[in-house]
Amino acid sequence: MRNLIFISGIALAIGLASCHKDKAAPTPEPTPCDSIQVSFANDIQPIFDNNCNTGSCHSSTGQADGRVYVNHGQIAADAEVCYSAMNHEAGFTAMPLGNPTKLPDSLLNKMNCWIQDGKPNN
Repeated sequence: MRNLIFISGIALAIGLASCHKDKAAPTPEPTPCDSIQVSFANDIQPIFDNNCNTGSCHSSTGQADGRVYVNHGQIAADAEVCYSAMNHEAGFTAMPLGNPTKLPDSLLNKMNCWIQDGKPNN
């Protein structure tokens, strides 16, 4: 009988020790992309039209470094590399070529958010 009471006491102690109040999952911190709606047609394509696929650069007639950026498929295929180059990251040729300053942060943020969103053709 003493063993039964002893074992019951241990089981009760373990059970009480394992009880805890369930905590709600923490709310994820908002990211800058949460507040930015990016459209390929309205935001991303114009970045490339105005800065990349001009003249002898990445147009269908220029094809610098064999890269052409005139449509969604071409841009999406190299989006991460393009972003790194536009952001003047180490290990990448700074783009636009010959421009010592990066594109404005507002454009880089749109490009980054579009990539994070899966590079939709919207």
